[in-house]
Amino acid sequence: MKILIADDNADARKILKKTLESAGHEIMDVSSGTEALRAIKETPADMIISDILMPDMDGFQLCHAVKKENSLSKIPFIFYSATYTDPRDEKLALSLGASRFIVKPVEAREFLDIINDVISEFRADKLIVPERPLEEESQLLKLYDDTLSRKLESKIRELDEVKEKISSGERHYRHLFGSMRDVVIIADLDRKILDANQPALRNLFGYELDEVTGKQTRMLYADDDGYELTGREVFNTREFVEGRIIEVAFKRKNDEIFVGEMQALKLVDDQGRPSGNIAMIRDITGRKHMEDMLRDSEERYRRITEAISDYIYTVRVENGRALDTHHSEACFAVTGYTSREFADDPYLWIRMVLEEDHDIVRKQAEQVLSGQTPKTIEHRIARKDGAVRWVESVIVPYKDEGGALISYDGIVRDITERRKAEEALLESEERFRTIFDNSPFGISVSSSEGILIRTNPALRKMLGYSEEELHRDFSEITHRADIEKNMRLFREMVDGKREQYWMEKRYIRKDGGILWANLTVTAIRDHKGTFKYNFAIIEDMTERKKLEDQLRHAQKMEAIGQLAGGVAHDFNNMLTAIIGYGHLLKLKLKENAPLLHYIEQILSITERGAALTKDLLAFSRKQAVDLKPVKVNDLVSRIGKLMPKFIGEDIDLKIKLTRRQLIVLADSSQLEHVLINLATNARDAMHEGGTLSIETEQVSVSHEDIKQLEYGTPGVYALISVSDTGTGMDKETLRKIYDPFFTTKEVGKGTGLGLAMTYGIIKQHSGYINAYSEPGHGTTFKIHLPLIRDAVEERKIEDQPAPVKGSETILLAEDEEEVRIAIKKNLEEFGYTVIEAVNGTDALDRFKINEDKIELLIFDVVMPKKNGKEAYEEIRKMRPDVKIIFLSGYTGDIINAKGLQEKGLNFLLKPVLPQDLLNKIREVMTGK
Repeated sequence: MKILIADDNADARKILKKTLESAGHEIMDVSSGTEALRAIKETPADMIISDILMPDMDGFQLCHAVKKENSLSKIPFIFYSATYTDPRDEKLALSLGASRFIVKPVEAREFLDIINDVISEFRADKLIVPERPLEEESQLLKLYDDTLSRKLESKIRELDEVKEKISSGERHYRHLFGSMRDVVIIADLDRKILDANQPALRNLFGYELDEVTGKQTRMLYADDDGYELTGREVFNTREFVEGRIIEVAFKRKNDEIFVGEMQALKLVDDQGRPSGNIAMIRDITGRKHMEDMLRDSEERYRRITEAISDYIYTVRVENGRALDTHHSEACFAVTGYTSREFADDPYLWIRMVLEEDHDIVRKQAEQVLSGQTPKTIEHRIARKDGAVRWVESVIVPYKDEGGALISYDGIVRDITERRKAEEALLESEERFRTIFDNSPFGISVSSSEGILIRTNPALRKMLGYSEEELHRDFSEITHRADIEKNMRLFREMVDGKREQYWMEKRYIRKDGGILWANLTVTAIRDHKGTFKYNFAIIEDMTERKKLEDQLRHAQKMEAIGQLAGGVAHDFNNMLTAIIGYGHLLKLKLKENAPLLHYIEQILSITERGAALTKDLLAFSRKQAVDLKPVKVNDLVSRIGKLMPKFIGEDIDLKIKLTRRQLIVLADSSQLEHVLINLATNARDAMHEGGTLSIETEQVSVSHEDIKQLEYGTPGVYALISVSDTGTGMDKETLRKIYDPFFTTKEVGKGTGLGLAMTYGIIKQHSGYINAYSEPGHGTTFKIHLPLIRDAVEERKIEDQPAPVKGSETILLAEDEEEVRIAIKKNLEEFGYTVIEAVNGTDALDRFKINEDKIELLIFDVVMPKKNGKEAYEEIRKMRPDVKIIFLSGYTGDIINAKGLQEKGLNFLLKPVLPQDLLNKIREVMTGK
């Protein structure tokens, strides 16, 4: 159904139009009653929906005018108003012939239901339409005022004739006189006020009747000019202008100025001579204001029309064919052609359209010529200068009362820049989508409330959630330790205090795991600077954090190892001197000497100190190791035979060995030390007895195993498991067990170096050690050592032979005097001749002097001026067959750096026990 909407409010008109179009109706809309009346005559509609309060012709007047027209009176008329809501307004509307009176606001559904009811009544011919509508209320009142004015004039002329009826006539006159809305003033020929209608006088001027009676009408005028104008133009008795209306400025009692419209009638006496006049004054301030507004509106419209860049053309149509076209001057700015060029060439409009777009433009023209309302189209044109531009074309058809097309208006707008912006936006969005979907980093977009509104596949994979599951507040997947900081930074961004922030944070994965991430967040704001959403890039840092933790632990162990190595060097020199002198004292005493016991205690304690320095060196992984193929099962069996002696009878020892031959490259003595240390710790954890189990097996470590362990190299390993049923450890203790000097034992019962030393030895063997424990459930250590296939060292644990005396001459080079003297005295006690040297250079000089006597060199490795290796190299040039034993308190890496691992060189690590040195001398001298 075609519906005409009349409403001066553009927004209300637009909403009503959208509502009706959604129900399938065709809509025409205008902004005033006058436009509506013209439109309904030119293009008949099936229904009219009108507001009441409108400029130049209101809704009541429009309804009155429509219902007076026989050709229009059957059209359903509906009032839709928010200002006229009194039941008397509805009564008047229905009396004028309206079908419905709808008061705003009303729900769209209810409104459409009312419209459908009216349509149904109309189609069923059940609409009640008065045969002759009432006059519009204000028009009735005006007619009433005019009638009253004529009657009053007649009454005045007949005044002498009806004196006997003056009482009743006076009352009737006063009633009518007082009810008039316009001010009516009766004045004599001198323009003195004789009478006035009190209510209107008070409302318009603010005076009471007794304040103006007998006074000049000048008091009512704003100035002398107005007073004199009316006297000249209206009240001139010789040239009285009957009924003339003029506009004059009046003044109220409060000195407020207003514009009034005045019309005067002449009064005559019985003889027909002028006796005065009656003036009617109406306030037209509101009307004048509306007229001013209308002029301003027209001026603004004119300026806007001149300023807009769109151009408008009008095509006159007759019998479905376009006759002529008029283009506005703005066509030049869009096309480069003048309106004259368009007028001279009726086909210019289609020729300037690019050939590829001809079809869409022709179709739009065909639609409008066939009576349809075509849709807005976009197409390209070639300007006169050859430039190609995009334009938007809108066509509005106009039809006569019979529905025939008589003309149509077109609006053409240059949208080239908009199209470029749209294409650039589409390209940008496509690039963003590609990056967003394929980025290896997680990406999220969040609202100002912190809701994740978009996430990319990488982030969903990192966290294990689906896209729907991640549509939530980001704090719900943030680790509680990071929420406060994250929320503070986020709120500062939303509030405009920062544009970007970075932080490390932890996410909670769907499976409950922790994801460490490097988070970079950037604010996205609109052109006003208002926060719209944030854009976050999430880099998975979990693996790097694990590696950093391992690196920090390794660096800590390395630093403590370097400290331990340095301490061990100085300590070794002191212990060497103490052991040497203690051994000399022991040799000088008889077997039953009272002091022998004390000397043995000193040597025993000193040997324990020497073992401690070896632990320090083992922990630092700089202890010199003698790596040879070793059968793991044989080594475990040998140590297993010794263990009952130091673990006690209340602990049950169980050894389970694999049938496979497990061969590793190892230093047997150090691995024995590791197993003894683990067994000792197990013993201390089982205060009331228990079970100590040692097992061996062959295992394969895959790449997947390495990922779980977070360290290691894939391969085949010998696995040694040492388990106890002791008190066990909690996670915090388990984390610290390899830290140097960390111990859970009582003061004096542990150094805290045992497991640190164990850790160092296993690392030196390219292996790995892991501990598994829970409080109350014992502890298991698992040692992985890489397997080899090679000859195996056969090593037996047996007593060391007693030292044998000798007679050779030995050159001893040692820069520490106490150590040098102690070694010299011990060697001399066993028959050797000793030549001393305090450094490498001194040793070289003394060898040159005693070259034919010296049969063996004993050199400290690190000495001032020339180290032991350098001195030996020069001596060997003189005597290639000379034999040497190197001594050093320094760690293994220094020894390797000095090149002492060459085959055939002999080395002893300080502190050196006299019997070890003496046995080593005999071994070197005899070759056995």
